[in-house]
Amino acid sequence: MTRNETITREIPDGPVLIARNTLDRDIDRILGIIESGELEVAGSLLRKIPQCPETAEILGELLNVLGIKYKARGDTHEAELLFLKAVETWPQLSDAQYNLGNLYFGRQQYDSSVGRYLLAISSSPKEIDYFNNLSICLGNFSSLESVLKWIDRLLQIEGITPNELIVVARNLNQSAYWMASVHLSRIIALKSPLLIEPIIESGILLHQRGFFAESENAFKLALGEAAEDGSILANLGASQVMQNHFKEAEKNLAKSIQKLPDNPAAWNNLGIAYENLGNFTQAYDCFEKALQIQPNMVEALENLEKLASFHGLTSKTETALSRLKECAPQKKDKYTLRAALHFPPIAPDTLDTQRRRILLSQTMDDLFVTKVPWSDPFRESGTTPFFLAYQSESNKILNHKLAQIYNYGPWLPNRAFTFGPDTFKLSGNRKIRIAFISSFFCSHTIARLNEGFIKHLNRREFEVIIFIPALTRRDNSTDHLLKYADQAIHLPQNLEDAAQIIYSSKCHILHYCDIGMDPWTYFLAFTKLAPIQSTSWGHPDTSGIETIDYFISSHMIEPDHAQDDYTEKLICFRNPPTYFEMPMDKNSLEPMNFHHQLGLRKNSHIYLCPQSLFKITPHFDSILSGILREDNLAEIIFIEGNSPNWQKMLILRWGSISGFDLSRVHFLPRMDRRQFQSMILAGHVILDPTVFSGGVSTQEILAHGKAIVTHPMRMMRSQVTSGFLKIANLSQQIVSNNEDYVRESVKIASDPEYRRHIEQQIKVGSSQIFSNYQVVNEFETFFKTAYEAWRDGSCIENWVY
Repeated sequence: MTRNETITREIPDGPVLIARNTLDRDIDRILGIIESGELEVAGSLLRKIPQCPETAEILGELLNVLGIKYKARGDTHEAELLFLKAVETWPQLSDAQYNLGNLYFGRQQYDSSVGRYLLAISSSPKEIDYFNNLSICLGNFSSLESVLKWIDRLLQIEGITPNELIVVARNLNQSAYWMASVHLSRIIALKSPLLIEPIIESGILLHQRGFFAESENAFKLALGEAAEDGSILANLGASQVMQNHFKEAEKNLAKSIQKLPDNPAAWNNLGIAYENLGNFTQAYDCFEKALQIQPNMVEALENLEKLASFHGLTSKTETALSRLKECAPQKKDKYTLRAALHFPPIAPDTLDTQRRRILLSQTMDDLFVTKVPWSDPFRESGTTPFFLAYQSESNKILNHKLAQIYNYGPWLPNRAFTFGPDTFKLSGNRKIRIAFISSFFCSHTIARLNEGFIKHLNRREFEVIIFIPALTRRDNSTDHLLKYADQAIHLPQNLEDAAQIIYSSKCHILHYCDIGMDPWTYFLAFTKLAPIQSTSWGHPDTSGIETIDYFISSHMIEPDHAQDDYTEKLICFRNPPTYFEMPMDKNSLEPMNFHHQLGLRKNSHIYLCPQSLFKITPHFDSILSGILREDNLAEIIFIEGNSPNWQKMLILRWGSISGFDLSRVHFLPRMDRRQFQSMILAGHVILDPTVFSGGVSTQEILAHGKAIVTHPMRMMRSQVTSGFLKIANLSQQIVSNNEDYVRESVKIASDPEYRRHIEQQIKVGSSQIFSNYQVVNEFETFFKTAYEAWRDGSCIENWVY
């Protein structure tokens, strides 16, 4: 219950009649008069009863009953006086304290109300109604600090068991002060290590609010007393899944299913664990098993659909979506949108991509008219326009349409956060607070793209915060990145709760490192949580979201009239917007031995394309085919994708091209960064995909002095490699058509002298790319200017550094 809502259930009063062993004739007469409604007469008679220890209890009860009658008549003033007189006469009379609490609650005198509820609980700590109404009252307070203060008072009362405290925690969990529920749940788990049910309940409450580590600890505590309990094992596994602890989750969920084989939720979560461990067939089987037990289990069907979509199994994706429409017809429009957003990760051909783009546009036009309401699109859809960025056309219209569709309904965008200059003024240290947010602050490209800014921003002018979403796969890279931040804040999975935490941090600038790669940050971005919100090329496409003010890019990688492709205000730095340091360990590496590992001929020419397989679009096929045709010694090497089906889809596509020699195309297993660098050293030439070029990988390649060929097309995402080559004065490897691409690649691979000449030029020129502090200065200057513009009630129109 939020502070602005009305109470939806009546707070009950105390009993009208009282139980007693004996009453003299006068007391019987007074009760009869009270019941007849002659309250003034009854009051007069009560005042005649002498007050003494022998009459205190019964007199207090009679005063309480009379007070209830006056309250029912609407005379709350007289009722209050009678309740006060009752507790003065008999202080242990908990019902009168309770009735006073109800009366004060009705007047919105919450401090007085809670105080009386606590006095009632002190006298009768087993009355659940007291705890219910106490927690409802706490949910109407004006600050979390006040709620926590009263909870501490509650915990000091003797005789309360964890079961009563759970009642308070459960109710607070539904209020604006769910943090108080989390606080209380943690205490319950610590106070009751031998009482399983309260611990389980606290674990459930913590899990619901996204505190998965705490919920895991609670379930482990409960499991210590019930090691064979299948439901506890299932809950433990669910919490571990949400923390990306998939090996532990697999173990506990499998044990749970042995004991409770008909638990569809456990099968579903086990499927999630298997999927993330790379056991895709087992994951699919688990989702199907959950559906055998519960055929209309929407969660399992959605997971099955997402799994099939990820692997490019289009027919299975379509079948799952059809079943979802049958199981949840009220969400038919939403599943129609998901179907339209499905693009195979490996496009079968350009015609299929164009057809799907047209279908998506038409579907969104229809849904825009019907105005599909969303209450939680992260859970209801969980789909972003990710694969649109891996196509050669501008996505501004499509992304903006999608954002408008998602923006309709009673969810986060309708939360009114305010950003007055007084509220968001500079703190006492006069520093601008800038926050970076991403779900990929781990061993991922995004962390490497942003590490330099987080590390080097001038701390005399900026305070740097990192927000870590709950779904982040935290690893050593996360810990490495966090040490550079002034503050790290971990966010719960619930979007509304996370939004409140971000807003409360009072950041002046919220920088989304990537919008569109991850559903959670994509949907969070729909709400204005800071005066200035920006994004950049972590996902190199416009977000289409109106709350994002600026897109940071570079003149080096943007075409003319690039603003036409963005809904955000495009800010072009002189340099590509990343600070990248020269790898310190590059001289300690040995080249990978492809001849031994892949069984290649010793005189082979090694063409490496070390990019994600979904960057290998049909447009690139003619280049690959041309290289194989022009160079009989060519061996083209890729890195396996996250799905084994991606290689199969590529091979199927290439097999339809006349003269495409598949025997000279190879896939290496996925590898860590050190292995990646060893692979780069062994290549003769690096092939940069045409529609979506390399970024961090290009900098790795140039750091090792390796030759790379690129053919930039219209969109920025195809021009990143060419931007770095321009900085290094290496324009010779930037070609303008496919024929030149093939010619230059073959010359570098087959002519050792020419290759050494190119590599020497790279070693000289690439030094300008690394540790380029000018880009940090641009970043700082831009955000200071953006902040001042916001203070003046405007935004930056023309950016010049």
